[in-house]
Amino acid sequence: AIELAIDNQAIIDSIAGGMGTPTRTSVTPGNFGSNPDLYNQYLYDPERAKQLLAEAGYASGGPKMTFSASTQYKEIAEVVAAYLEAAGFQVELELLEPSKFSETLNAKGFKDLFLLGVGNSLFDASNNYNRFLQANNAGETDWINAEAEELLQAALRNMDPESRTRQYQRVQEIIAEDRPTIYLYQMEGIYGMNERVAFTPRLDEMFIAEEISLKS
Repeated sequence: AIELAIDNQAIIDSIAGGMGTPTRTSVTPGNFGSNPDLYNQYLYDPERAKQLLAEAGYASGGPKMTFSASTQYKEIAEVVAAYLEAAGFQVELELLEPSKFSETLNAKGFKDLFLLGVGNSLFDASNNYNRFLQANNAGETDWINAEAEELLQAALRNMDPESRTRQYQRVQEIIAEDRPTIYLYQMEGIYGMNERVAFTPRLDEMFIAEEISLKS
């Protein structure tokens, strides 16, 4: 119901200035193990979300939840909270300063739902999905799925790129079905650059001084 209540594309258009791609996975193109079937995809059906809440016994008032976010994502969090409330959830929006948000994240101290922006400097699906191993997700999602656990553990040892890719792609399908996490969109990188500068943006969004130079 949470995923169905949120219009990913509307958030991209209104807040990100259209500079984003909706996604149901965080392993986006350019990273090892990406699943193209889940990229540039999103589900939005607010009426179905309301129906699911009614079927769960919340026809006269949705479940209460605390939704936490860093102040740097204030606008996105407010829009998401509005979508959830429109579907019938009762949302208490908690906005935290970035340092407090990071502290709470590291302590796994969030209550029901939190908004997180993630990157992938390793270009590998393990960087995104090791957090869903049962040993790592306790106290955060507490998600248990035997097939996903087996696949994630096997992928850590697998040296064959083709089968390892399939393992991570299946994990992403399982997560899209079970929804221990819900993805919104991949933000496009926007750069302003003087015409005298030679610089090619990196997929990991890092700036390496040696890779930036003046044109001869």
